[in-house]
Amino acid sequence: MDAFALKAIATLCMLTDHVGAVFPESTPFIFRCIGRISFPIYACMAAYGCARTGSIDRYMLRLGAFALISEIPFDAAFAAYHGYGGPAVDFLGDTNVFYSLFLGVAGVNVYERARSRLSRSALGRRPAGWLACALIAFIPTLPVIALGDVLTTDYGSFAPAFILAMHLAKPKAARLAVMSCGALFLYGSFIIQPGPDDFYSALLLIFALAAVALMALYNGRQGIRLKWAFYGFYPAHIAALALVKAFI
Repeated sequence: MDAFALKAIATLCMLTDHVGAVFPESTPFIFRCIGRISFPIYACMAAYGCARTGSIDRYMLRLGAFALISEIPFDAAFAAYHGYGGPAVDFLGDTNVFYSLFLGVAGVNVYERARSRLSRSALGRRPAGWLACALIAFIPTLPVIALGDVLTTDYGSFAPAFILAMHLAKPKAARLAVMSCGALFLYGSFIIQPGPDDFYSALLLIFALAAVALMALYNGRQGIRLKWAFYGFYPAHIAALALVKAFI
C-alpha cells in the first residue's frame, strides 16, 4: 500500500469522524471510532515526510500556513464540540490538527539541528558521544512539545512527541511499535481502570490499532502525487460542515 492510498484512507476516516463530531445527535458513535484511524497515519506519514522532504523548513511553512487557513472554518464547525456557543475564532486555543502536525515537524527540525551541531562539537568526538548528543538534543524540543498543551491542539503535547518518536524509530517495525504504544497510551485506560465506558474505550483503541495494521502494509512508495489536494481538503471539508450546520 503506497502513501497515496494510506492518506486517502486517513482522509475518509477523518471526514467520518468530523461528521460525527459536528452532528453528534444524528450520527452513531462508530463514526468517532472510525476517526481514530486517521491521526496515527497522518502522524506517521509526517515522520516519513521529515526524512524525505527536500526542505523541512518549507514543509513547516506549508503546515503552518494551512494551520492558520483552517482555523476559522475549524472554529466555526466545532464551536459546540469545544464547549463555546458561537463561532468565535481563536488562533491560540482549541486549534486544528495542522497545528499538531506543524509542532511535530518543528520538533523534528529542532532536534536534528541540535544533534547535528552537538555531533560536530568536542562532545560528539568523545567515545559514545553520539549517544550523549542524541539525548541532549531532546532538551530544546521540550518547549515545542509543550506548545501542544498551550495551544490546546488535537492530542495536546502528545502529538509532537508522538511524531518525534516515530521520526527517531527508523526501522519500520520500530515505528509500528511506537504507534501501538501511542494508541495504548491514548485509549488503553479501560484496561487499567475498568468502568461504565470501557466498551467505548475499547472500540476507540481497536480502531486506533487498526491504523497500525494499515501502516504495516506501507510499501514505502509515494503513489499518486496529490499533496495539495490533501492539504486543501482539510479546510474545505470543515468549511462545508460549518455551512451545513449553520443552515440546519
